[in-house]
Amino acid sequence: MPPHNHTALVWPLFVCPLHRVAHSPITLLIVLGLGLSLWLGCDGVVDVVPGPAVELQVTPAGTSISGVGATATFSVEAWDADGTPLPSPTVTWSSLNPHVATIDEGGTATALASGQVTIVAEVDGRVGYALLTVSTPEVGPVTSWTVMAPPAVPLWDVWSTSPSDVFAVGSDGFILHYDGTEWSAMTSGASPYLFAVWGSSSTDVYTVGINGTILHYDGTSCSSMTSGTTDLLWAVWGRSSSDVYAVGGYGIIVRGIR
Repeated sequence: MPPHNHTALVWPLFVCPLHRVAHSPITLLIVLGLGLSLWLGCDGVVDVVPGPAVELQVTPAGTSISGVGATATFSVEAWDADGTPLPSPTVTWSSLNPHVATIDEGGTATALASGQVTIVAEVDGRVGYALLTVSTPEVGPVTSWTVMAPPAVPLWDVWSTSPSDVFAVGSDGFILHYDGTEWSAMTSGASPYLFAVWGSSSTDVYTVGINGTILHYDGTSCSSMTSGTTDLLWAVWGRSSSDVYAVGGYGIIVRGIR
């Protein structure tokens, strides 16, 4: 019976009387090496695949940035149990104080307020840390006031998103907007007194007033909302654009949610 193909290919390398090989260690090593080379794939090289990360190093370990919107980029080096570096580890980034700075999936942190924040990098369940310090230029308190051209009706409350985006509300459904240069009257579509104003942005503004009045401004126009009460509402404030509270007479509290 003819030998199998793989035997015919490999066996000629071992054409040597076994009793001679046994008495020649060098020959035995050469024969075994040649056979092993063929078994591994001709060149005898074995690719080493790194195992999971057991050690991380975040760079920089600590850094400082100044000003809201400033950024800092972090990177990670990771090694397995044998000390072999992981060439392209998959990193999950997080910020332990997102009110001070956030961090994106690429490792770039963005400053939001002054303070310190711990940046966390996770690879294969292992974590590494870095410290980011954010400073913001000191802004002094108000030292003087300037009278601006007053309207013909009393105003009760004011709120703004920036120096060029200010809202004021008052009697007879009066709403004013300041664009950084001048005040202009807005059409509220309501006549009751408006006592308070708050918004999450310039296109999400709420005003409240007498008889349970709640108006919403979407950046284009005002619309009336159903409050569920006819009591006077004195104040309005929100935790976010989807969670807003108004309070008023007789201990009334109304909550707006999406």
